[in-house]
Amino acid sequence: MFLVVLFYIKNRSGAENQAGLQPTLAYNDTDTLADLVNRDTDQDGVLDWEENLWGTDPNLKETTPGTPDVKAIEELKTKEGKTGSPISGNLTETDKFTQELFSTVSVLSQSGTLDQVTVDKLSETLANQIKNSPVEKIYGISDLKVKKDAGVAAITKYNDEMYAKLKKYPLRESPIDILDEATTEDGNIDGQVLEKLDPIAEQIKKIVGEMLQIDVPETFTTYHLALINSLEKLSENLTDVQSIDTDVIVALGAMSQMEQNIDSLESSTANLQAALEKKLNS
Repeated sequence: MFLVVLFYIKNRSGAENQAGLQPTLAYNDTDTLADLVNRDTDQDGVLDWEENLWGTDPNLKETTPGTPDVKAIEELKTKEGKTGSPISGNLTETDKFTQELFSTVSVLSQSGTLDQVTVDKLSETLANQIKNSPVEKIYGISDLKVKKDAGVAAITKYNDEMYAKLKKYPLRESPIDILDEATTEDGNIDGQVLEKLDPIAEQIKKIVGEMLQIDVPETFTTYHLALINSLEKLSENLTDVQSIDTDVIVALGAMSQMEQNIDSLESSTANLQAALEKKLNS
């Protein structure tokens, strides 16, 4: 049997609690949507969501050196008119969310209906939006090199090739441990630490690329495809998490999905292993 070298990924730690999302929470166990709306990371008097709305960096008081963001935004508002015309074009998911949030909060505030119940509903909407972020790539049967030969020799060859590919690209560090390391005591995420996820994502992509080149006996196509897509989802998670400083909605979505995708990876690996074991021992 080829070795199951991917199970180590599910090395549970405190990160899943610190970075995970509850139905009405935004960042961690204490921050609600109200905190998200009122967050001013760089303490320049302009809230983060409004900085995203106008294209300035919420982590810097001066996105353009020499020009305070407060002044830059006021100039943009004057240029576009008092109602303003927020950033457009190639928007990130966070940009889209902040625009929608801005409009919603403004209307609710003006109507006097922005109460705690409404805030909770908006929070739940945000959490659902984050958790249901779409997968970028899904492979199908047509992407595989399927062989009708289901003899012992063909299955043994497939088994040996799978073992060789997984051994060729060993994953030496746990993504969950890296998330744990990146989560600071105050509940924020250190983007520089998250850069450690990049080589893991690249390794997984290489494994997927190699698996797409293997001749797969027809009997194992479903199992093989499930494993490839599980790896692809995890790779996307690891890449998306690193966008915490530029597209927080995408990053939080990746964090909320990671445990589920790791479980899926474990399951698809175990199913393929069991199918191979059954055929080789029959």
